[in-house]
Amino acid sequence: MTRYAKRFNYRGLLSLLLVLVATSVAGAQQRRLSGVSHCGKPNKRESISVNDDRDHAFGITRVKCTWTKPFQMAGLTSIEDEITGFSEVMGTKATERMYVVGKMSNGDKLFVRPTGTAMLKDGNPQSSAGEWSYTGGTGKLAGIKGNGTYKCAWGDDGTATCDIRGHYALPKGKE
Repeated sequence: MTRYAKRFNYRGLLSLLLVLVATSVAGAQQRRLSGVSHCGKPNKRESISVNDDRDHAFGITRVKCTWTKPFQMAGLTSIEDEITGFSEVMGTKATERMYVVGKMSNGDKLFVRPTGTAMLKDGNPQSSAGEWSYTGGTGKLAGIKGNGTYKCAWGDDGTATCDIRGHYALPKGKE
């Protein structure tokens, strides 16, 4: 063992780590959220075939959703979302990358980045699932952090019902 290793104070390191963890937890309390959102048919949809004979295409879509079972945070209620999404379709599966601008009851906004996978039948989505994380917010929701999961079931009419679950934390004093 070197002289440095002999002098290294493991208790001091452990104490420092505990202080850092306690400080980060005290600054932002994690809270759970869940809700159900209903998305209408896309109001914009573009698709470009890759032309490699594998049912391969890239698409971009924009859709509006309303919260049929809204979630609550910081005394606010979720109202609606506008989702802009990019997908790569390969046969019966699509990978999705989206950006969501959510509107709350007082007009504050949430910014969310979901990524996931959709299962297709005859080129139409049947189900989709993935993960999401907050990238920011406005007003009372500025500085929000959090993440979660989503699962969507698609109807034959092109609409979707999505179950959203996760947790969030707001900076101290915003809750």
